[in-house]
Amino acid sequence: MITYVQYRNACGVTYDRTATIFEIRRGFIAYNQSHSTAITGYLTFNQIMQQIDGYSAAVVVGWKDTSSTNNTGHVVALKGYNSSNNMVYYMDPAVGTTYILNYNTFVNYSAYSFEWYQTVYNIY
Repeated sequence: MITYVQYRNACGVTYDRTATIFEIRRGFIAYNQSHSTAITGYLTFNQIMQQIDGYSAAVVVGWKDTSSTNNTGHVVALKGYNSSNNMVYYMDPAVGTTYILNYNTFVNYSAYSFEWYQTVYNIY
C-alpha cells in the first residue's frame, strides 16, 4: 500500500512524508477498496457505530495539529466503541497501542492540540 501513498524523488528514492487521508484512500482503491470514502470532516458517534457494526471495519481518522502552521497531524484507526458512555477505541499505528477516549474528547483532543480533520470510512 505504501507504493500508492508515498512519493519518490527524481532519483526514485522514497522519502518519508506522511500521507493525507485522500492519499491513504488512493492506497485502499489500489487494493480493491474503491467503495471507501474520504472526506474532510468527522463522523458522528452514530456514524461510527454504523461503520463498525455494519461493516466490521475500522475508520481511518486524520487529526490536524492545531498548534502548527505547517499542516501537520497524525493518523489513527477507530476500531470500537462503548455506546453506554460514548467512548471510542482507537489504535495508534505509530506504536500499535489501543487507547480509549470519550467521543467528544477524541474529536477535539486538546491535550495534544489535535482535532479530527479528515476521515476515510466505508472500508470493507
